[in-house]
Amino acid sequence: MCFVSTVNQYRMGIVSTILVLLVAGCGEIPQPQVQNTAPRYPMVVTCFAGELDSRSKCSSLVGDVVPRPSATFKIACGTTGGDTTEIEWAFLGHRGDKDAYRLTHRFPANTPNPGVSSKEVEFTGKRIVVFQDTEHYTVVESPR
Repeated sequence: MCFVSTVNQYRMGIVSTILVLLVAGCGEIPQPQVQNTAPRYPMVVTCFAGELDSRSKCSSLVGDVVPRPSATFKIACGTTGGDTTEIEWAFLGHRGDKDAYRLTHRFPANTPNPGVSSKEVEFTGKRIVVFQDTEHYTVVESPR
C-alpha cells in the first residue's frame, strides 16, 4: 500500500510542477501569427445596366470601409420597370499577392425565385468581368 501511495504522490508532484510552469509562462502555448487582413488593392464593384461600360450603373467603392474576412456587402442595380440584379461580396483574405473575394449574383432579385450563382475572384487591381446576365454586367476594378 505504501508503494501505491508513493507513486500517486510522485504523479501529483509532476502534475503540480507542470501547472506551475504553465502559469509562470515557461510552457506558453504559441499563438498563431495574425496576418494583415486588409485588402491590398482598392476595388470598386460596379453593376452596369444594359451594355458593359454604359453610363447607367451602380457602384460601391470597397475602400469606403475596410473589409474584414467574413463581412459581407451588397448593392442592387436595376432600371425602372426592369429586373434587378443584386450583388453581394465578401473579402476572404490574401492568396499570394492577390486579394480574394467571393461574389454572389442574384437575378432577377425582384422575383420570388431569383437565380443565384457565386464566384471567387483573385483581384490585383485589374478589371474582371465577374457576372453577366440579360440586363447587367458586374465588374470589379480599381477606382478611376
